[in-house]
Amino acid sequence: MHFTSQTTSNGVSERLFVLDGITGVLWSPSDAAGSRPLVLLGHGGGQHKKAPGLVARAHRYVTTHGFAVAAIDAPAHGDRPKTEQDERFSADISERRAAGQPIGQQIARHNAACAARAVPEWQATLDALQELGDIGTGGPVGFWGVSLGSAIGVPLAAAEPRITAAVFGLVGHEALADAAARVTVPVEFLLQWDDELVPRDRALALFDAFASRDKTLHANPGHHTGVPAFELDSSEPFFARHLVGAGARATRTPSAVAAERRSPLAADQRRRAMSVFTGVDGAQLHYDELYRGDNHDGALPLITLAGGAARDPSYLGDLAGLDVGQRLIVPHLRGVGLSPLPDSTEAASHWQQAEDIEHLRAHLGLEQVYLLGHSAGTRLAISYAAQFPERLAGLILVTPSAGYLVDVPSDTGELIDKRRGEPAFDAALTAWAAGPDAHDDDAFNAWWSRVAPLGYATWTATEQAHAAIGRTSFAANRAFFSVDPPHDLAERLGKVTVPVLIVVGAQDCSAGATQGIALADLFPAGRAVTIERCGHHPWVEQPTAFRHEVDRFLSSLPHRTCGPR
Repeated sequence: MHFTSQTTSNGVSERLFVLDGITGVLWSPSDAAGSRPLVLLGHGGGQHKKAPGLVARAHRYVTTHGFAVAAIDAPAHGDRPKTEQDERFSADISERRAAGQPIGQQIARHNAACAARAVPEWQATLDALQELGDIGTGGPVGFWGVSLGSAIGVPLAAAEPRITAAVFGLVGHEALADAAARVTVPVEFLLQWDDELVPRDRALALFDAFASRDKTLHANPGHHTGVPAFELDSSEPFFARHLVGAGARATRTPSAVAAERRSPLAADQRRRAMSVFTGVDGAQLHYDELYRGDNHDGALPLITLAGGAARDPSYLGDLAGLDVGQRLIVPHLRGVGLSPLPDSTEAASHWQQAEDIEHLRAHLGLEQVYLLGHSAGTRLAISYAAQFPERLAGLILVTPSAGYLVDVPSDTGELIDKRRGEPAFDAALTAWAAGPDAHDDDAFNAWWSRVAPLGYATWTATEQAHAAIGRTSFAANRAFFSVDPPHDLAERLGKVTVPVLIVVGAQDCSAGATQGIALADLFPAGRAVTIERCGHHPWVEQPTAFRHEVDRFLSSLPHRTCGPR
């Protein structure tokens, strides 16, 4: 194994390598010492070892659990050369797509041939990796891969006794049944109910074929590339349970130990509760509580305000695992989710809903609160900060639209111009200019779907799946902006002395970056950070960078001032 380059970022070492023509990458803690669990990542068809989703997953595994993570290019992918047969296959698939013909069987046969070449390559790579001092022999090994990754991973797990646990999915070809019958390790299997490439009955049959006594089926509606973000994240607690529980606990690095204090090993035990509190007018308002960890009572509560405005907060997910070790209190704002829309439109405005948040604080029994707001939710967070500064202990504003507070030109026009020429983006711009077809929930949400690409720096399957989560209430959206904030709001923010973090996306064509950065200057202890290659949803687009900034901010706060009374 020959390492060709090494870089380090946010505590993660990335080393590219070549092994007998196999091109790969190894991620590990920058302060790694001693052996540790290893997770192998298999990419999908047409992708490569450093596909953005794999890189984000690898960084999560390294920083949260101290794992080593490796990926290689499958034959004819990434930096690997293509044979004439590979070129003919690509041309055939393109022709069939253009003609509207089915391609599932052709892809399955090609993946089987690819797996025959890739399994021995993975075994040779595993041999070489376990000779490294910061991985070592005998430790637990996990495998994660869906689609092509599973077409290779299932026969690999059948042939390789060193694999301890595996996540598969989006496959179902009968050629894999014999290999699945030899897989006895714990398996998590992802299935898309409306998968256009993998017939549902074949996927279910493959799941049934696994000989594992510990196997779990995760099924969701949607097509092949529409796996929900929360399903893609579910592998983290799965591997924490099976790899760390396999005896690697003693091999953690100092950075992994520190990360574990924020992310307990019992992270697979998620608490998600729904509760009710009484609003300022006596209305019964709902909130969700998300938490993963052991010590619920001592966990940091973070009231999390969704944007939209008036979008169902489910789109926030767990904010890239922010619910590990701390409580996310997520209110359903007026007219959203299970909270009713009041008779008074003004009561659902962001300015007046600040009083609801004050009632929520009292309901939770907190002297002070930490607030996180996203997008339009930052208006509500700012309204609360201005009206109840003495009750605030810390504030995080994620991709705020701040033109109503700062006298700084917006850079959205410049950012939009840089994206022109991308078909999905241009179509979204046209839809934005046209507006919704009617003023009701269905028309508004249909329009919102059409303009969704404006909110992301890229428009891959990950972003498309996220954009489909969380319906918006048109009436609540209008009511949210029904009351103008006081003319001296910017001046009031100068009296908010607690630490404030503002997170902006460098490619945010919705809110821009310049005004969000300028907003930090209104707060005596304000600080702005810019996340590159990121639009309006940083926890989805750049989860590692988002968590790095938010975790660093939260760890600097005086937690002792924000406990239960």
